[in-house]
Amino acid sequence: MRLEGHFPGGRGVVTFTEADGRFELGHLPPGAWTIAALAEGWLTGKVERVEVPQNRTTDGVDFRLERAPSIAGLVVDEAGAPVAKVRVWGWPSRSGQGAGGTTRDDGSFVIHLPQDEPYALGIENAQGFEPWGGHRAPETTFPPGTLDVRIVLKRVDRVRFRVVDDATSEPVTTFALALEDVPEGGRSWNRFERVPAPTEHARGEVELPARAGKQEVGVLAPGYAPLQITVAPAAEPSAAEPSANGSAGALPVQTLRLARGGALTGRIVLAGAPLASASLRLDRDTVQLDPTKPPSEDPWLDANLGHDLGELAGRKQILAASADGAFRVDDLAPGTYRLTIDGAKAARRVVGGLRVVAGAPQDLGVIELAAEARVTGRVLVPAGSTPVGLDLRLVEKGAMDFGREFEITTADGAFAFGGLPGGAYSLTLGAGAPFVPADVVREVVLAASGSAEVVIDLAGSAPCDVLVRVLRDGRPAPGVRVRWDFVAEVGHVDRPLVTDEHGLARGQLGGGTRGRFVAVAPSGIELARSAEERVLPAGATFEETLSIAAGELVLEFPADFAVPEAGVIHVRLRSPDAPAGTSTNVQVPTAGSPFARFSELRWTSRRVELGQLAAGTYELFVSAQELAPASSPEGARYTSKALGQPVQRSIEVRAGETTVISMP
Repeated sequence: MRLEGHFPGGRGVVTFTEADGRFELGHLPPGAWTIAALAEGWLTGKVERVEVPQNRTTDGVDFRLERAPSIAGLVVDEAGAPVAKVRVWGWPSRSGQGAGGTTRDDGSFVIHLPQDEPYALGIENAQGFEPWGGHRAPETTFPPGTLDVRIVLKRVDRVRFRVVDDATSEPVTTFALALEDVPEGGRSWNRFERVPAPTEHARGEVELPARAGKQEVGVLAPGYAPLQITVAPAAEPSAAEPSANGSAGALPVQTLRLARGGALTGRIVLAGAPLASASLRLDRDTVQLDPTKPPSEDPWLDANLGHDLGELAGRKQILAASADGAFRVDDLAPGTYRLTIDGAKAARRVVGGLRVVAGAPQDLGVIELAAEARVTGRVLVPAGSTPVGLDLRLVEKGAMDFGREFEITTADGAFAFGGLPGGAYSLTLGAGAPFVPADVVREVVLAASGSAEVVIDLAGSAPCDVLVRVLRDGRPAPGVRVRWDFVAEVGHVDRPLVTDEHGLARGQLGGGTRGRFVAVAPSGIELARSAEERVLPAGATFEETLSIAAGELVLEFPADFAVPEAGVIHVRLRSPDAPAGTSTNVQVPTAGSPFARFSELRWTSRRVELGQLAAGTYELFVSAQELAPASSPEGARYTSKALGQPVQRSIEVRAGETTVISMP
């Protein structure tokens, strides 16, 4: 059993049913929630708009689950032999819950689908095999009830890696070796984070299945700098000698030459005394790729900032100083590093721009830490509410990191951040509860070794019980999403209300907030909004009525236009009444588009129906693009090609009428 969406802290709430099917989800904030029931072999069941009042238990939330359809088949290699213990995963053709199954000894698998719709199958990280599927291509997408899927995996050629000393060409027999895929689209998150401990290898050799040009090999060996290099084609054919695993035949050989590593040494003190057991984190620092270019005002957006170390050499290393504050980090590759130092009652210090040269130690000398500065405070919440679970984040301005987090765990709302250097900070209380509809930000300036106390008073933000009545042609409109657009840095509440069969949407929103209610179609297009701004009274009730007067909006391409297999239409609508700088953006992808899972709409023919749109005048911008996988691992994963000319014009939509936009 799962609570859909999120609440303070971004955490979900999950529990399991008892033997008799009963369940209890505890510690929920007040509001209208969706509860989901998930079970292997059954379709996911959902009950929406479950009202959870403050300090009360809601019962009678019952589910009647239906048997799930399935997709089944067989996974074999190119010779037809079954492949066991391979994970086959599926993604629904629209957005939603994925599902998978593991192949048995005979290569068979069964996937019970939580949603009754086609699923795209894929296999990744199958040891010794090429990846298969996983891109929502028509040939790997199967409807529910398909029981004869046959997946043929291509074996990856084995490569003999020979590790030698770069200076002497003698074998290096103690090392750890790992393989990682070459990142697509320039992404390289979490690569080489799990490298095994070095072990002995006879003659300095190891044989592994590896994909030339598509994987990188990383090597760690005591006394040497890490090496990270692309798996090469069979540039060094070996002699026809027995392989290490006993099979005969020639294998492609790649020689990995290791150079001696450098080192960083130093000693950490606080107030002139050694800081015993100080915590150190060493990782790669950013450098200017082109030193002749001036730095950007915003380093997060500076395309000229990069690294001169790979992921393996620049991986995060955690170590501790000795009792006398001394430290030494060995086996470092040449490049630029950053050392972050923390210690008891000391201010964190970051020493960047540390240049390491090959085969030589660099002594940083004595590194003096200052006494810590601290930020403490409390979050005060409305009566009957709890601050437990609220999250705060403290970020030093100008720092290239995401700061520190603190989750409130006590009813008094107390929080504390220690180990801080002096400087300017932003303290953010994250949105989540009904009384925290938007991020709350406080600016804090800390003197060196000083302190600051911050009290965030939300007592005037007690939840407001809202009732929104939505009418279409004077009749109740069920199933319409209602959004609260409030005046704040964050645009709207992420979890919209939904009208019931009587056209009523109920829920709790942040009291004291000012904004407008907006009725939206499944596509995200606005259908109606409050005539003027409203203020929700804290701890009270508020009612609103939205009347939908809408027309239909249609895009029509020329008669000879061919819809691409993978494509997307981008639509932007701007109403004169919308807040400054805001617009409604809609994507209409084809079934083969990578954006298909994010949109309720589909582009299937030259006539594209966008659905209903509130009557009025709009500034419209429409563009159509064909998408194709990028041919280079650098840059975006997909390349786009414009189809025709974009349309930019003013339009008028009349209630009850259809507005057709002719695309060139």
